[in-house]
Amino acid sequence: MAQNDDGGPACSRVNCRAPAFRRLGNARYCPRHYRFSTMRATAKRHGKTVPTHDELDALVSTDFRCG
Repeated sequence: MAQNDDGGPACSRVNCRAPAFRRLGNARYCPRHYRFSTMRATAKRHGKTVPTHDELDALVSTDFRCG
């Protein structure tokens, strides 16, 4: 299991060292990537276009606030 800078479990996304906050299956995610994963699953379930994690990262600011 990857560890973040303070020794706790880190997010399972590549290049993300944020502390893990939730589990989805065997993966642990930070709040940002957990939300992205649930948004992607919901879009797929409803037959909509499923954006990649990278596309979502580009759309959302680092503090999750709307423009």
